[in-house]
Amino acid sequence: MNTSNVYMHRYGDPDAPVTMIGLHGWSGDHTTFAQIAPHLGPNDALLAVDMPGYGQSPDPPSWSMDVIAQILADAITEATEPGSPLTLVGTCSGAVVCLKLAPLLGDRLAHMVMVEPFAFMPWYFGIFLTPVLGRFFYWTAFENPIGKWITNQSLKDNRTDDSDLSASFDQTRSTTTLGYLRLMDQMGDAHTHAGITRAPITLLHGSKTFAAVHQSVDIWSEVWPWATRHLLEGGGHLLLEEVPQKAAPLLRRDGSGGDQDVVDTLAQRLTDPVQTGLDG
Repeated sequence: MNTSNVYMHRYGDPDAPVTMIGLHGWSGDHTTFAQIAPHLGPNDALLAVDMPGYGQSPDPPSWSMDVIAQILADAITEATEPGSPLTLVGTCSGAVVCLKLAPLLGDRLAHMVMVEPFAFMPWYFGIFLTPVLGRFFYWTAFENPIGKWITNQSLKDNRTDDSDLSASFDQTRSTTTLGYLRLMDQMGDAHTHAGITRAPITLLHGSKTFAAVHQSVDIWSEVWPWATRHLLEGGGHLLLEEVPQKAAPLLRRDGSGGDQDVVDTLAQRLTDPVQTGLDG
């Protein structure tokens, strides 16, 4: 489906109204949500976006999070029924884009799902933005075949055996990936985003993912005390592709459902001094 400014692919029930919008992460495209599709409910339809600059979507006119969020908001308005409630699903850097997009959706936002959401820029991403040497580090890690293999092998503890954390960079221009990385670096303190929505929020992270993601989920849980968090056993950073059968039920509007491994709960956070930071 082509809207005025972005490409969207529809997954799920072909006769159902669109209930979900999917925003992929760094170096991805709409196919990030392909593995989720068979596990959606019978009345669910998800529009997976090629973010501006990725896949079949043109570059944004400028690398501004406000500009990109407005492009997406306009495309969503064009592609969905007026006023219909929506679940916004963002993974990795797509979750960062949700921070700007959610307020533009207003009352239409019925549920926001943050999958593997960073709350700060990890140092290992920051090195790609350093003057002069950053571009060389990026080429070594993601554009050189030997470097890509080494990168993927070094991250084997953060993925399943079948997934590849560097493969998607083959189809992505460095101007796009570095553009989004700079925007992520500009997201500011997580707590400044506390008021973006009062809709239900679900936080998903995999048991094998990066330590920075686990730390970020703790931070987002402080920012949004009403959020529900789920740690999915066996999943790495490519959570939607690695354990889709566990993630899919949690995309429902109430953030509940199914036979999934739920490790973190609001009640646990309120009684666990390690989670709340009350251990002094």
